[in-house]
Amino acid sequence: MRQIFDPCVNRTLRLLDGQIDAVMSKGAKIKVEISTLLHIYKGIHELSLTFTQFVILVGGFGKSGYLLKMIKDLCEPMGIEVIRPSYP
Repeated sequence: MRQIFDPCVNRTLRLLDGQIDAVMSKGAKIKVEISTLLHIYKGIHELSLTFTQFVILVGGFGKSGYLLKMIKDLCEPMGIEVIRPSYP
């Protein structure tokens, strides 16, 4: 059954990978963690910020568990969270 959907899934993964490359080539970071110590008055306060990118999977094709797994396999190693609402 997967063989029927592989051409569409693979094309979707190539398009998504191209979008990720385009974002990264513009100098944006997929995941940035900043931890800075700020000396404010007499105390030391830690500021920690995390920026994470998301892929939100919606629509009829978004209901596919196989597509979800393949997108997660592509995105999660790069620190990109994949989200699929309960009713895509």
